[in-house]
Amino acid sequence: MKAAILKKLNQPLQIIQQPNPKSENDREVINVKYASLNRRDYWITKGLYPNIKLPVILGSDGVGVREDGERVVANPGIDWGNNDAFQEKQFHIKGMPENGFLAEKCDLLKSQIYPAPHFLTDQECAALPLVGLTAYRSLFNKGCLKSGQKVLITGAGGGVASIAIQMAVAAGSKVYCTTSSEYKLERAKAIGAVDGVLYTEKGWWQRLKECSKGLDLIIDGAGGDDFDKLLDLCNPGGKIIVYGGTQGAYPPINPAKVFWKQISIIGTTMGSNFDFQKMLVYISHHTIRPVIDKEFALENINEALEYLGNYDQFGKIIIKIKED
Repeated sequence: MKAAILKKLNQPLQIIQQPNPKSENDREVINVKYASLNRRDYWITKGLYPNIKLPVILGSDGVGVREDGERVVANPGIDWGNNDAFQEKQFHIKGMPENGFLAEKCDLLKSQIYPAPHFLTDQECAALPLVGLTAYRSLFNKGCLKSGQKVLITGAGGGVASIAIQMAVAAGSKVYCTTSSEYKLERAKAIGAVDGVLYTEKGWWQRLKECSKGLDLIIDGAGGDDFDKLLDLCNPGGKIIVYGGTQGAYPPINPAKVFWKQISIIGTTMGSNFDFQKMLVYISHHTIRPVIDKEFALENINEALEYLGNYDQFGKIIIKIKED
């Protein structure tokens, strides 16, 4: 099979022929149609991810077909464990250390495989698993989102943020966002956000507080120096759900802002198979479609990774694995 292999850090992926994986015991091989990129793929190529093992076929997300022709997707989180509240030590993510979807064939644990939502295109199915799971768990499992609440989704433009906006709107929430450009802000409004601000502008949190009058739930994947501003934006009794840290470590935080306002700061990563099943039901019930930004052929995988690294996209970057 043809596959994109990362052999060395800070080097281009190589498109080479690899032996086909084999269906064994609890594993099944599918023929991959499309894959999608996540920020972790880029970080791995740059050595900015823990416990990197090379060589590896990257790609946590994809859509493919079984031998009987059934179209399927998979939960990219493997070996979650028996406690739905948190993952066990053996938990890992498809696409490193285990080979991923940037190949013509991919072997998967049978327990991770699910029928692809029928209303989604192949490209949308490939875009869904990791971001859909992360957004769903953040909003509903950890955030306990209720209709009528005011929600902030930071970093509109990312895959998680773009589908989280749609999920929160479908739940009857009033959604605000932060993003880096007017173009992305308009795209966020087009999928349901009522308003938002550019975090690149000075005093963005003050303008957001004025237009929102306070927020009940904040979904944040950035962290970084401005994290303490989220405490000021949060209503008493509100929650801040943290699923990533693209902007780095937090600044010093005044604990009085947390305990006096009774704010909960809650971390989350990916989700269990139960979360994944509930996510599929939710997006199917509300016909929520992942946002696609751009499609690349597998042969252009390095161009796609460079594009991802520029943070210019709104939504997901899709990789077509095999030409028709």
